[in-house]
Amino acid sequence: MRLGVFAVDDATVQIAWGKLGPGRIEVSVGDDTVELHTDGGPGVLSFRGLEPDRPGAVELRGPGVPGGHQTLPFRTLPALPGPELFRFATVNDIHLGCRVYGMLHTMREKPQPEEPYTVRMARAAFAEAKAWGAQRLIAKGDVTHHGEVANWLLFRDLLDEAGLVGEAIPGNHDVEDRREIDPNDALEKIGLDPIPDGCRWFDVPGLRIVLVDSTGLNVRRGFVHHLHEVVREAVGSTELPVWMALHHHLEPLRWSYFYPPGVRGEHTSRFLDEIMAANPNAFLTSGHTHRNRRREVGSVVLTEVGSPQDYPGTWAAYTVHDAGIRQVTWRTEDPPCVPWIEYSRRAAGTMWGRWSPGRIDQRCFNHLWV
Repeated sequence: MRLGVFAVDDATVQIAWGKLGPGRIEVSVGDDTVELHTDGGPGVLSFRGLEPDRPGAVELRGPGVPGGHQTLPFRTLPALPGPELFRFATVNDIHLGCRVYGMLHTMREKPQPEEPYTVRMARAAFAEAKAWGAQRLIAKGDVTHHGEVANWLLFRDLLDEAGLVGEAIPGNHDVEDRREIDPNDALEKIGLDPIPDGCRWFDVPGLRIVLVDSTGLNVRRGFVHHLHEVVREAVGSTELPVWMALHHHLEPLRWSYFYPPGVRGEHTSRFLDEIMAANPNAFLTSGHTHRNRRREVGSVVLTEVGSPQDYPGTWAAYTVHDAGIRQVTWRTEDPPCVPWIEYSRRAAGTMWGRWSPGRIDQRCFNHLWV
């Protein structure tokens, strides 16, 4: 059944299930009730308009619910102090151009539709980010699957379709030998700002956003050792807190202990020490692993966020206040997208479905600046 609470913010709870029904189901939070007629498949549903920092429960009743009744307790996040200043969203690893999935590339849609699943998942995530109120969307690498010009143009089209202001940094798939265009040339071609020196930054209300290119040509692993000086300038030349995006995760150990490899731990420690020394209010987030995780090193928060294109099918929302920032990782809810996302959990002999989601407190949390 795999029924549970996937995400919460200060006013919303989102639930997801792998199988429910068939039959009628009433889903309620307090006095708010939704009636579903399920077909035995997966789904995602949100309830909005809740109070911050309050316990609650999602109740499911009806013949489509195993046992006739299920209760899912939750607690909304506390409200961040002060007025909201800015909100933005991220995606990563959308892999436009890819039509297969899994370790052996054997998972595919049958029959193959004209529009690949990667396009549909990206479109759904973009639309939901816009509906949530994102004032900007940042793509954290692997925008394309093999650096194709047509798929960079498609990324531009999807941003325009959603009505979003976009930013992007390259990932390892965007810089493969087989690429048709250099990522910086591609960004200029689609009207976005390139990152020619490996780091670019800009300020929004309450926050400095720093974009870091951690790629090396035709290499899966990430690199930051050549970026220390420019990153120190980016984070240290402002009194604002800093939110930093890069494609590769910063590994905690000297040697990689899972695939894919990120930035080696021997380079990570000094990089983080210099960031903390220059600006203790720093939040770093990456993609690449397609999983959802969070850890803290001193005053710095590091997160990994999963991809819209595979289980659990996610994008991240960030809300900025003077006192701190909130990250909430949402599942895409578009009904035609959910069956593929549920199917993709079978990758790696179903291990992917257990490895990728992480815990809810790693996906959804407030972080207060020091």
